[in-house]
Amino acid sequence: MAVTVSLIIEGMKELQGKLDFAADHTRDEMQRGMKEATLLVAATAKRDYLSGPRPGRLGVVTGRLRSSLSTEVRGLGANVQGVVGSNVKYARIHELGGTIVPKKAKALKFFYPKAGHWVSVKSVEIPARPYLSTALRDKQKEIEAILGRRVFALMEK
Repeated sequence: MAVTVSLIIEGMKELQGKLDFAADHTRDEMQRGMKEATLLVAATAKRDYLSGPRPGRLGVVTGRLRSSLSTEVRGLGANVQGVVGSNVKYARIHELGGTIVPKKAKALKFFYPKAGHWVSVKSVEIPARPYLSTALRDKQKEIEAILGRRVFALMEK
């Protein structure tokens, strides 16, 4: 004797509709979430890492680096990329550290206020005082939550 089993799945049309909607709107939602995430990282860097006190954090002299932080969200094919950065020349050396050497002269010359006179040196070591990577690490869980909420919101629509 043959046995026949029938399975009826209800709600398939609704599920398919939600999946189609999600497929069509995922990139837009991720871009909105990434914008929120980049603004969070920039605000954290400005508040927590570009406002002193020295030496572990950058102090404010003119505020140029802090005010130069900008955010951008890029769509790269199926991917979404968030960028936080600065166009100020010295932003990179403060984030990563490094050695400054003269390009054309034999020495670097600058006024050293603590000594009260001009100083000539062959190089200057700048310690890394990361402000962007540290802010990103500090806010990683919040960023994951932001993007997770965006995905969940798509599934509820």
